[in-house]
Amino acid sequence: MHISSSAGGRLFLDALARDRESAVKTVEWQDGQMLPFPAPALQAKFSTVHGLNVDTKDRLWILDYGNYGMAHRARMYAYDIGSGQEIENYTFPSDVAPLGSMPNDLVVDVNLEQIFISDSGSILRNSAIIVFDIKNRRARRVLAGHPSLSPAKFDIFVEQRPFTIWRFIRPKVGIDGIALDASRRWFYYSAFNRGELYRIPVSALVAADAADTWRASQIEKVADITMSDGMLFDRQGRLYLSDVEHSAILRLLPGGALETLFKDATFRWPTAYAMAPDGQIYFTTNAIDQIQRKSRQQILALGPYFLYRFRPD
Repeated sequence: MHISSSAGGRLFLDALARDRESAVKTVEWQDGQMLPFPAPALQAKFSTVHGLNVDTKDRLWILDYGNYGMAHRARMYAYDIGSGQEIENYTFPSDVAPLGSMPNDLVVDVNLEQIFISDSGSILRNSAIIVFDIKNRRARRVLAGHPSLSPAKFDIFVEQRPFTIWRFIRPKVGIDGIALDASRRWFYYSAFNRGELYRIPVSALVAADAADTWRASQIEKVADITMSDGMLFDRQGRLYLSDVEHSAILRLLPGGALETLFKDATFRWPTAYAMAPDGQIYFTTNAIDQIQRKSRQQILALGPYFLYRFRPD
């Protein structure tokens, strides 16, 4: 489950992408209730939504990876949160999101009118960053297969339990969590199975005519981390990371050390962050290791799936 807050404090979430039987894929959290947004009729075309972001122009951007391209090619939609009207419906070309792609997280730079998307490439392990030019409606795939975006050989463990699918497949996930720093000059990212945090200048990503060999030379390693599914910078420029292995929330300290802020067994696969206008940070949990390949009835029985918030010190 991903989460995003508007400048006015409205909270939006995507439902569990693994719950493919649900007709409602994205919701707004209002007064303790999850209400469909956009309207259910507009969600009828959604397949496997996995990633959303509200920008400061009140546009809700939604990623649908189309069941790795087997239901349909990966798409991105946008909705005006004031009117609820659809303002973008974009299908990624096959050379940008080929079969097996999994666009799953996005950040928006409204000054540049660019969107940066992580494609985990979970099926064919061909991870990449997708750059989308909002004004020109043009997408590019960059740094495909670069080691910093690709999974290492580490297996996934959650609270010392191995994560498997059908008991014998050990997933390897590439670039997943992404964030823009407070200056909007740096794009931070990590490949889930890699345990390393990297960054690249935003200017290198938006340089459309640049070669990937040059772009790769601009990448910097920041720190060794745990397996993280989401990240967020706060207003003080501090980076928060989810720690799936240990059901914890971490903060990166100057020098690269990791500080554990919270750890609790109820944090079942902490996933995504959002910062509200009042400075509070929300994060979601979705127990991915427990709900893979489950029916909707089984997924509901394994709930509840909590939404948490805290105020940074």
